[in-house]
Amino acid sequence: MTEPKKTIDQYWEEFVDFLRRPDRNGYPDFFYHYTRHILQRSSFEKYILNAKYLFELSHRPIAGAKILDVGCGFGIDSMIFASLGADVHGIDVNPDWIRTIHAYLADLKWDLPIETKVGDASKLDYPDDTFDVVLSVEAISHYRDVDNFMAEAFRVLRGGGALIISDGNNGANPRIRTKTYEIWRRFEHGPPAESFHSHQIKQSFVDMRSEIIAKRFPDLSPSEITDLAKDTFGMGDKEIIATVADYIENGVKPGSPFKPGVPAFNPIKNDYIERLFDPNELVGQMKQIGFEAKAYAHFGGAGQKGLIGTANAILRAFSPVTMQVARAFKIVAVKP
Repeated sequence: MTEPKKTIDQYWEEFVDFLRRPDRNGYPDFFYHYTRHILQRSSFEKYILNAKYLFELSHRPIAGAKILDVGCGFGIDSMIFASLGADVHGIDVNPDWIRTIHAYLADLKWDLPIETKVGDASKLDYPDDTFDVVLSVEAISHYRDVDNFMAEAFRVLRGGGALIISDGNNGANPRIRTKTYEIWRRFEHGPPAESFHSHQIKQSFVDMRSEIIAKRFPDLSPSEITDLAKDTFGMGDKEIIATVADYIENGVKPGSPFKPGVPAFNPIKNDYIERLFDPNELVGQMKQIGFEAKAYAHFGGAGQKGLIGTANAILRAFSPVTMQVARAFKIVAVKP
């Protein structure tokens, strides 16, 4: 593996200069919305501390590790791990995001060990025993088929390799559950918002489904389109089209209205805005697959020292109890 030719600080400085260019050169607006906090040095340092913290939990070095970053998004974590000496492969279901990574890596002329491609978390397109670490950083809550993802992660990991999960959708915490239910309702019904619990909502999912139906079945009346859009909650575009075709041909109603407490599903991107997980239940599923797994309650402050660091370490030590009040969770699952 080729060692990075610059320090992580140099990569960050070049990336910030790139993001501040007045000419956005065709990059999507959401790319700038997503990366805006990285303009602050303190925010970028939190990324670095979290990256190191994940590997400290798993008792592994970053340098020299062959990593699969599943749900890599715009590749920020991939860039950090690569700049710290890892050989990184990233996949994401969104082709626009992967194209953006390829474009900015080319524009910046970075010689980093990163390879990214469009991919499905439930069908990892890699041979058995390929990676030292499979990462899912703030991504597992978007996967449609988590069971297959965990099985696939086990398959592509080498013996002794680790699946590391970091996510803020801690379903064991009642306060997080309440907030997330509100997010699901807002994404499903609207109205649009520039920021709703840190989310940007450009269009409601029910309106997206209406557009899919109207485009594919223009002879339907507006009222039929509205009713069918409301009754295809949780479906992706292909499923919507097949379901509406069945309705037109056989009169079978979709029968899938919005259900409070059920995660909202983006019918265009074909992923969940986010899901909730009980980390201890996830650990149980991983153990059934064959992993040796442990969940850690996370209260923020990765890499902090002093009293805050000590307090967090104590709270983590009692994770089975403190998980109910934790902001987030980490899981380390090792393949024997």
